[in-house]
Amino acid sequence: MGKRANPLLVGSFVLGGLALAVTVIATIGSGKFFRHTQRFVAYFDGSVNGLDKGAPVKFRGVPIGTVTDVRLKLPPQQVEDRRIPVLIEIDEDRLRELGETRAVSSDQQLVADLIAQGLRAQLELQSLITGVLYVGLEVVEGSPARFALPPGSGYREIPSLPTTLEQAQAKLSEVLTQLSKLDVDGIGRSVTAAADGVTRLASSPDLQSA
Repeated sequence: MGKRANPLLVGSFVLGGLALAVTVIATIGSGKFFRHTQRFVAYFDGSVNGLDKGAPVKFRGVPIGTVTDVRLKLPPQQVEDRRIPVLIEIDEDRLRELGETRAVSSDQQLVADLIAQGLRAQLELQSLITGVLYVGLEVVEGSPARFALPPGSGYREIPSLPTTLEQAQAKLSEVLTQLSKLDVDGIGRSVTAAADGVTRLASSPDLQSA
């Protein structure tokens, strides 16, 4: 008479098989087996609080990829460089929908052309209430392209722009700096002198007898 199978062991195999089947079905359903994605990195100067792995990457509001990782440092990034590297994946098919027929993976010049045209990455708010962020891509003509990594680093980098709030803060700081350079005391003395002159003119006998 053969040995009786262990019910616990059989149950574990069955549950494991079901879990594997569910995972495979979910993966196939998501299209991951059939999608061609390309990896890029973008560096951000400010805080990335609210940006997590799995966050969407959007071009003018249209989802075209996802955030795959948020790092503290990415070699060969310089030690003194405090910018935060964010790794993203972009769906090639979504890029083709933008009118690009060249393959991103096989044509490095395509990426260089898009960056030269002003392709930039920027952190955007998904919700004002939760503070959750996503990576927004936009073509901003004439914007500066600052790179954190040297050529040949092995990563394709998309230059970034400050957030709208960071830009507003920088503008306000610039205005305050300009105001601090004004000779406020001198302006005050000039205004006072002008007011005194008007007062003297108004009270002069010649003007009153006219």
